[in-house]
Amino acid sequence: MVAFVGGYYYFLVTEEPKIIEVEKEKEEEEKEEEEEKKVFDEDFIKNEILDIYCPLDIQEGEVFVEDLSSACNDDDLPQKAFSASIHDFFFLDEKSAVLLIESKVEDFDERFDLIAIDEEGRRFARHTLQKEAHTLQKEDSFVKVEDKRFRLIVDRFEEVAEKNIRYASPGLGFSVEIPENWQIEKKEDGFLFYHPESLHTHPVKLTATKDSEDYDLYTPEKTPYEDVYKHIKDSLTVNEIDTLPDYNFLAEDLEEFLKINTETRIIEYHKEGEVKEEFEVLNMVDREHWGGVPVGLYEVLSKEGVRFSSTTEVYMPFSVRFYGKYLIHGEPYYPSGAPYISQVSGGCIRVKNEKMEKLYDLLERGTPILVVPRENGEFHLQEKRAPAFPEVSAESFLVADADSGKVFAERDFREERSIASITKMMTAIVAIEQFATTQRITVRDYMLTGQGETEGIYPGRVFRIIDLLRPLLVESSNNAAMILSHLPGKEESIKRMNEKAEMIGMRNTEFVDPSGIEEGNISTAEDVYYLAYYILNSRVPFLNISSGTWTTNVNYQLFPNLVNKNIFYDDPAFVGGKSGFTNASKHTGFYIFNLEIGGEEREVIFVLLGSRTEKEIKDEIKGMIDWLQEAYN
Repeated sequence: MVAFVGGYYYFLVTEEPKIIEVEKEKEEEEKEEEEEKKVFDEDFIKNEILDIYCPLDIQEGEVFVEDLSSACNDDDLPQKAFSASIHDFFFLDEKSAVLLIESKVEDFDERFDLIAIDEEGRRFARHTLQKEAHTLQKEDSFVKVEDKRFRLIVDRFEEVAEKNIRYASPGLGFSVEIPENWQIEKKEDGFLFYHPESLHTHPVKLTATKDSEDYDLYTPEKTPYEDVYKHIKDSLTVNEIDTLPDYNFLAEDLEEFLKINTETRIIEYHKEGEVKEEFEVLNMVDREHWGGVPVGLYEVLSKEGVRFSSTTEVYMPFSVRFYGKYLIHGEPYYPSGAPYISQVSGGCIRVKNEKMEKLYDLLERGTPILVVPRENGEFHLQEKRAPAFPEVSAESFLVADADSGKVFAERDFREERSIASITKMMTAIVAIEQFATTQRITVRDYMLTGQGETEGIYPGRVFRIIDLLRPLLVESSNNAAMILSHLPGKEESIKRMNEKAEMIGMRNTEFVDPSGIEEGNISTAEDVYYLAYYILNSRVPFLNISSGTWTTNVNYQLFPNLVNKNIFYDDPAFVGGKSGFTNASKHTGFYIFNLEIGGEEREVIFVLLGSRTEKEIKDEIKGMIDWLQEAYN
């Protein structure tokens, strides 16, 4: 056992009573050897909890370091000096080890102590780390350690300790940073944040409601977590978010829902805050992303039993429709009964029959279904010394890392503004997801807007849906947008666009026409970020088309003379995006770039609304890219 008293460590070894009988001496020696081995048994050490009193109350055992009991006579020391637990353990070699001891000192700051010991319990090196806001930092002075191996262990524990996570709620408009080993509990009027051992004694309560802009953070007056609470208070931001969350935020108010992760291929059935059932996806491959699984928040629209697919001419058992033409279903088979073994899917999610039958029974009409493309990754790059962030003329803008949600810069990113032809991306999404890409539509006079003509589009001509995407996303054709909207009917198309916006996190967006000509198409830079995030994860061909990259199944002979109006289409780092302009919106757009930042490839989303000129957008984004590469290089 290890003890820390009066600034010193003790290592206590409990010995078994020796057996006097000569015939049992050998057996006893073996027992003693086994007991000595327990001292260096990892599970034994890690699970040991120390409650240290001063003066020492030792019933048995020996102290193998120098006698320092006189230190306990200090009147300033509390009767119970501290409690400690062995937080981690590491062997230096066969005869020495390092223990990380977490000390909670009454009336003193929390701290970690590292001690190196040999197999007899003798201390030969020590290092103390101050614990502030759950982050370990070196004290100004400590015992000099000559052992290089021990120095490496000290560094290791310092790195591991810096673990805080930011919890963000875009729906309520706040974010806050809490220690990673704390928990979050949602209440009717807000949230509780607490360490698992302190729920009833030291919880932090954040009151936040959708109907109010008041955010109150309550903490106990006396608490052993004072520094942590101060850190939480200081980190609370309202209507400012350092990290945009992944699609998990769409389910923050749900008690029961199905979660499908397209990256891990795991389906989870959540109820009352717990994962009740788990299933594995058999297949959902769409190599070209034309009909890939739509991410976002949907719901069970119907349970259709065995459904027949006219596209692949197969039966799909236990079919559950959750959006448009998209299903979760069992293993498909031909009318002959032969199994359908192709790995290609049009965006439906395939599950083994025995599992799908159970899942089918769990789901009811209206059950929410959350589809996430991935969880936010960690943005671990640290900003270095760099020039000030460049000036941006846009009335609102947002620059964020798509893989982690890290926000590099923003201005009024929740301010509603007209978005012009950015609208056309949503028009394309609804058309592709509601109908087959090969479905044909005949152009009629009433479909054409009269606002801008596109060479090759005229009444009587017949196009596949996929054929109209190039003029729509390259030349920003208003006529192409109007024709596509007439697939379900213009009003129905606009209704579906607004529903889709809600499903993918665009909660402050409204569409009133499919092309963006009208001023009533309103969104925010934050919402446009989620539009770009959706396309990046579910509809990659849209980006390829907008950037001029060759895209499969597209007939390039139909529109040979298109002029690409996306201002970065000739930049090799440009992944894709959409530019727009009207007198009301000024110049707008979102632009996704693949950039090397800090030696890593990162996909960064730029959203600019209300810029004065295209040239300013181009120059300012170039300046922001230069800043990013310098700041994190």
